[in-house]
Amino acid sequence: MKGMEKIIGLKLKTVRIPPYKFRGELALLECHYELNGQRKGHSSLESGNRRHHGYQNDYLGERYEEEEKLYSIKWYKDNEEFYRYVPSASQPIKSYKIEGIRVDPNHSDVVPKDGPHISDGGRQSFQNGETMELNCTSGRSYPATTLQWYLNDLLVTDPNNIIQYPEVQNQHGLITTFLGLSMVVNHRHYIDGTIRIKCVANLSPVLWRGGQESIVQWEQPPIDNRVAMLLAVKWK
Repeated sequence: MKGMEKIIGLKLKTVRIPPYKFRGELALLECHYELNGQRKGHSSLESGNRRHHGYQNDYLGERYEEEEKLYSIKWYKDNEEFYRYVPSASQPIKSYKIEGIRVDPNHSDVVPKDGPHISDGGRQSFQNGETMELNCTSGRSYPATTLQWYLNDLLVTDPNNIIQYPEVQNQHGLITTFLGLSMVVNHRHYIDGTIRIKCVANLSPVLWRGGQESIVQWEQPPIDNRVAMLLAVKWK
């Protein structure tokens, strides 16, 4: 019996182009596609500022299989190519000068599929006065996302509570960012017995925003010490 080859299905779903624009205005062009029956990503482009949005897998270190399967996305004007995205190439993004189109490669971006992830190192409970340390990890993107911590919906600005980590460069030029939070658990942080801790990722300029929220609640254990339990929930 002969071996069977795996066939990869690529289907163009929709192409969205504005019917008209004034000269000098930005025009958002979108190309939505599916790989193997599932929506894997879409690319969009602005005449003046070009954007490519590729929805990636989870933030963890697995390979981006859908990017490996997708060979290229290309845009044409009057049968002339002015933009291409080839994820497997050493230089994935290329633009070409043609009349009527101005492409700015500095405004190209790849948007992560998922919001940031909060991790607590396996620690799920804290006593009053203990230091709670959390890490927030962004999905892979280009350019790098900006991470921010919120405590009960208030932005954390105290540098003593924020831990900066270096960015990590991944394949295809995508970047993973990290931000730590370190704080001493105290009664004043609680509102009705609950602390709401949120990590928000932003991709400038207001292109994409995602976040994850953790809720810390007080429980009364059998002993005299109060323990804060860390419960993770998604925030959209």
